[in-house]
Amino acid sequence: MMNFSDHPVQPDGITECTTATVHKWEIYERLQMLEIPCQCDAHRPLTVYVSNAYQGLQYWSIVRRLSSSRSELLKYIESCWQLSPYREHNLDN
Repeated sequence: MMNFSDHPVQPDGITECTTATVHKWEIYERLQMLEIPCQCDAHRPLTVYVSNAYQGLQYWSIVRRLSSSRSELLKYIESCWQLSPYREHNLDN
């Protein structure tokens, strides 16, 4: 699984994403949809301009989804489900 520290956000809010090329373009397209400023050129890392925590979280989420294995994502979802207050509420019904 990719560690978010592999893609640290610098104090100026700029980070470079050095994932596989196919992921780079998928990440770029998703960031564009979310209107998060980024730049992606051939043979260069994806550069992302993160200006707030929301954009940082969105970026982290996109990279995690594309770089994690299916089993890692399932484990993560299951752990979230175990912690969910919604689950506890619905078990009473």
